[in-house]
Amino acid sequence: MNRRVLVCLWSALFAVGCGDGESDGEQAGRDAPGSCSELLDGMCADYPGSLYSAFVVEEGCPPGGYSPDPCPSADLAGRCVLAEGTEEEQEWSFYEPEYTTELAEAVCNETEDASWLGL
Repeated sequence: MNRRVLVCLWSALFAVGCGDGESDGEQAGRDAPGSCSELLDGMCADYPGSLYSAFVVEEGCPPGGYSPDPCPSADLAGRCVLAEGTEEEQEWSFYEPEYTTELAEAVCNETEDASWLGL
């Protein structure tokens, strides 16, 4: 998996999430309005940024990928935060066997505005 694919994926989800916050549902601004686990094999994303609502996250997820719960911790290879502290903040979780900790960290480190959180 290369950086371009991940950046394009993130950009696509961010574009779905853009809006005035009024039409996106009442959960905008709350802690993580849900997660999306079917973005790419071995990946799940949480959306703690205030830009995201449950509606936006669910609409941006592939069918069957949305969950109102945070990403699971089982088989976790590591986590990465993007745009930390901003309205666009996302947390990506990477899972074994698709990712090793080393690969997940490398993907994170090559992604613009991302910081490795580890396990």
